[in-house]
Amino acid sequence: MAPGCKASVLRNDAKGRRAWMVWCFEHCRKMANQSMYTDMAQIAQECGLELIYHKKCEGFLRWLDGLDAGDTVLLVADWREAKPIVEGLRRRLFPYLWMCVLTQSQASYFHASSWAASHPCGREIPVLAELNKELLHAAAGNMAQAVEDAEAAKLAPQVIEWPLNLSTLSDPKIRAELAVRLQEVIEQSQWEVYED
Repeated sequence: MAPGCKASVLRNDAKGRRAWMVWCFEHCRKMANQSMYTDMAQIAQECGLELIYHKKCEGFLRWLDGLDAGDTVLLVADWREAKPIVEGLRRRLFPYLWMCVLTQSQASYFHASSWAASHPCGREIPVLAELNKELLHAAAGNMAQAVEDAEAAKLAPQVIEWPLNLSTLSDPKIRAELAVRLQEVIEQSQWEVYED
């Protein structure tokens, strides 16, 4: 495993959850991209992730629908697939998915960066001008840490020790503590989709 890459703690854990690296790129199976596929396979192996690839977002979204909700996914998507993937994710509940966009030209890097800076997803989407092993290792490590933090939060929920009524809510100290807890809940549920 590469230094600083701790994603392998997620792979095939006691609960049967798995960790994946997914490359979504229309030309992923072309011989011209064999070296990029080899590099991604190496990164995935070093980080303890299982690598798969999909040519189009529709195939990826169908595959995602078949996963267990506890599985973890690091998605490396081509710019052409990024927007339809994000749109498709809005209709799905998959909390352990991290995405980065890999571009093929300066123009696509510019457009992808502008889009990523203004998208309404609630989670940062890094944009890469080229395949960067260090950044993907860091993303896998951050992904593992986020999952560990989320699991720890589920195991040890904080309990409000005082009743909520008008007199307790007028206390600035209690309001500040509630604001901190509310922010934690918001951050934990950023990618959860709620359907009416």
